[in-house]
Amino acid sequence: MRDVIPFLLVAAALGAGCGGGSESEAEGEPPILDPEPPGAPIAIADGRLTCLGDNVPAAPDATTLALPGWVRRLSDPTAEQGAPAARVEAFDAEGTSLGTTFADEVTGRVAVTVPVRDEGFVGFVVATLDGFVDYQLHSSRPYTENTYAGWAWLMTPEELANHAAGAGVVLDPAKAVILGAVHDCDVFGVAGAVVRVAGSTEGVLYSDGFDIPPDFTFTDESGRFVAPNVTAGSVVVEAFGRQEEGGPLVLLSRADVMAVAGAVVAVDLQPRMRVDR
Repeated sequence: MRDVIPFLLVAAALGAGCGGGSESEAEGEPPILDPEPPGAPIAIADGRLTCLGDNVPAAPDATTLALPGWVRRLSDPTAEQGAPAARVEAFDAEGTSLGTTFADEVTGRVAVTVPVRDEGFVGFVVATLDGFVDYQLHSSRPYTENTYAGWAWLMTPEELANHAAGAGVVLDPAKAVILGAVHDCDVFGVAGAVVRVAGSTEGVLYSDGFDIPPDFTFTDESGRFVAPNVTAGSVVVEAFGRQEEGGPLVLLSRADVMAVAGAVVAVDLQPRMRVDR
């Protein structure tokens, strides 16, 4: 969707690094993308992926965790006219509410406190405001410390439709828009990654700065992608990239998300923790 990707994403790392250690290592070979889609990248995926397959985060050091973030309007990304006082609610993976708060109407700053277990926060966050499209945030990796800030950029239905039209897409209101970025161990974008949504690489669009060129078939250095018109329900989002010259497209990341009709679902695809996730 033209112009929409740079504003609609996801998680910026304030302090990130590889987790894990010998306890998180797993035996076996990671999944590969076969057959490869037309236009698959030839080059090795570009990003620091030394934590790939050994990226289990350290356990949280408390029984609660504050999830920090910011909520802005897409039409006013710097909050010159104030920020939307959106309702922000955190859910566990099963959809049970864990906590609710409201974004500051001046800055858009928000922090919702949730209870966590040994694995950390495994769930998603939803920002809602009357007149705007619901915005969900998911991550492929549990949060165990508040070193990430999630961003939600709210749009009206008309704004979303106009951005989609700029990319030649007509949105189906009964389906979801899934977007996100493929990230490396430092939570920077990974270039040369192919994204598969709901078992298919067809229909996934990739960003080139502020545009979505029709001939882009894999991620640029931003790692960003968007999949319009995804059928509502449980959806697997995966990223694949080459780890060696002439090698296969190996699984880089996998996230399970709940696509909701009419909503924007943002996904932070971090390097997989073990062999297959």
